Amino acid sequence: MHIRVAFLLVAVLLAGCTRTADPATTSTTGDAGVTTTAAETTTTGIDATTTSTTADRPDVIPLGIDDLAPSLRTEVLELVSLTQELRELSFLEPPVITVVDDDELARRVRDSIEEEIDDLDADQALYSLLGLLSPDTDLLALYSDLYGEQVAGFYDGDEGELVIPSNESLSPLQKSTLIHELTHALTDQHFDMSANYEMLVDEERFDEAAAYLSVIEGDATLTEILYIQSLPVAEQQALISESLEADSSTFDAVPQFIQDSLIFPYQEGFAFTQRLFELGGFFEIAKAYSKPPLSTEQIIEPRDFGRDLPIDVAAPVQALEGYELVYDSVWGELGFVTMFDQVLGDDASQTASDGWGGDRFSLFFDGTDAALVINYRGDSERDAEEMQVALIDYIQEAMAVGGASETGGYKTFSGDDYAAVRRDGDAVTFIAAGDPAVGALLLRG
Repeated sequence: MHIRVAFLLVAVLLAGCTRTADPATTSTTGDAGVTTTAAETTTTGIDATTTSTTADRPDVIPLGIDDLAPSLRTEVLELVSLTQELRELSFLEPPVITVVDDDELARRVRDSIEEEIDDLDADQALYSLLGLLSPDTDLLALYSDLYGEQVAGFYDGDEGELVIPSNESLSPLQKSTLIHELTHALTDQHFDMSANYEMLVDEERFDEAAAYLSVIEGDATLTEILYIQSLPVAEQQALISESLEADSSTFDAVPQFIQDSLIFPYQEGFAFTQRLFELGGFFEIAKAYSKPPLSTEQIIEPRDFGRDLPIDVAAPVQALEGYELVYDSVWGELGFVTMFDQVLGDDASQTASDGWGGDRFSLFFDGTDAALVINYRGDSERDAEEMQVALIDYIQEAMAVGGASETGGYKTFSGDDYAAVRRDGDAVTFIAAGDPAVGALLLRG
């Protein structure tokens, strides 16, 4: 998909800004009889050379391989072998390959997204309330079109299968994508990542889920980049050319906060897993599956991993007459970053979000209007002051509210919609509601 390709393209283009690895290269012969030579340069400090060989990697014949055209079958076998070599893991059982035409591939992606997206009407009302999304946007159609754009294959964790197009052979970009998806299949067998991620989502631990997804996608992206770096220059150039020709019009047209949210697990997840890789190779990344990051803050700043733990914040109000409690969860540093980036810009966003210590939010929905309460804690009082200032600026810039007034220690804004902000020491409360009367009710507690 373009979401991932956009980041990978940058990574490949950065190959000219690399450090030189050991002069010696390592040649290995894969299970499918393919000889590979490790790259002599590495992007952003990743050493693409590997001391492992495929000699101790078992032959793996994926299930469904007989349905492939002969040339495609050979390519898939080579890529399975290369994935095991690059990721330094062996498949515990053969991966399942399902071959479909391009239309079926796009349909499966859309169906998968529609099944995963719950409470979409409430989400749309919230994003409209916050001024992040036009009220007339069809969020389901947007997501379906977005995820269906430029599909080159995907891994279905529920079914444990890789879905690929029924081509005679794979393009450079499709090969790169299959390495990425094979990495998902491989790590799922070893770390049960699909079930663990779904558990976090089902339990509405959304910020943890976003952090865990960043480990998953960062791991696969790192492996994919190692693969790209091992390619001859001509093949890298072909991959770049194909990426530049990809239609990204749907992605380019969506609001920035959606773009940033979708790119995050690839871009920031890669930076996170890259640091672990530099500290101790894939062994360190494996540890991040068993003891994963507890917040997106730890992905944004990898040095916080394992030491800067989220503050446990009390839940806001849990009931609102006439409204359903849709979510009781953590907004997270990523949530503030994406909303502030779109409206206030990177500098203001970074200043406000960097001091995130913890939060808890409640989202209510009555079928038409959303109401949101966030209880935030900063690492310090200064961090809370910066968050308070950013929220006030955000409200005035993005939301359909009038001028400010003071009510019970809150700075309040009421117009078509309602918003209020209050700071108490290192704590900040943010209220937003599509019905000003409901907002005032939430303020009174």
